[in-house]
Amino acid sequence: MNKPVWENGRPVLCRNPKFAGWELDEKPGLVNVTVITFTLYQARIVQASCDASSSSPSLSLSLCASYPLRDGSSSEEVARKILRWLLGPKQT
Repeated sequence: MNKPVWENGRPVLCRNPKFAGWELDEKPGLVNVTVITFTLYQARIVQASCDASSSSPSLSLSLCASYPLRDGSSSEEVARKILRWLLGPKQT
């Protein structure tokens, strides 16, 4: 997780703390992220991975699933499929 950086030290100890930015707290190894996007007519599950510790890191994206949301009856079924994907993406 990223850590906030303050110009005058920690905000608890200073009277007028000024935010200076974020310090990236990176750990070696592969980082995976799953993003679910919803539009009016479909839901998409996109997974991204990046190995920040490699000498030439690259970001790889893959569309894992796309579900239509056209009729009211399929919405509950799609929500269950998405929940199953979040709980165990390797099994779906």
